[in-house]
Amino acid sequence: MEKWQLLKQWLEQEVVKKYEEANGKNGQEQLVASSFARGMDEVLVKMQLLEKESDLT
Repeated sequence: MEKWQLLKQWLEQEVVKKYEEANGKNGQEQLVASSFARGMDEVLVKMQLLEKESDLT
């Protein structure tokens, strides 16, 4: 499970970086960066749901 935690931590850091990157851009570049960050954020949410499900079983 340690690799899972490392992956989750890395994703969290990348999401923050991408949101910060999006704030410094305009137009299409901002849209691309923020969309990418939202997509990574969705992956994190799914990972958390999987963790909760595995804790329940």
